[in-house]
Amino acid sequence: MGKQRSTEFAEFLGDSQQRRYGALWMAGDTVFSYGVCIATVFRDRKVIHLNDQKYSSTTTVHQNAIRIGAAKAGWDLVELSRAMTPGGE
Repeated sequence: MGKQRSTEFAEFLGDSQQRRYGALWMAGDTVFSYGVCIATVFRDRKVIHLNDQKYSSTTTVHQNAIRIGAAKAGWDLVELSRAMTPGGE
């Protein structure tokens, strides 16, 4: 299993720069794990919607990185128990 990437996610919140680390991909306002949208970022409100559905152990690590990164950045996190579409609420 690779690095957790919470610091990289916190940086992504601040600069919006696209990042890719193996199966974890951050671009625009969307975060993907293995091609599944696991988070949508609303920078104007400093809110993250996190898809908390269970997929794989690696995706769980990615979801936890988002939780920790959001806390590091001081952003609000809303966990949603449903699949998400990129950019959607």
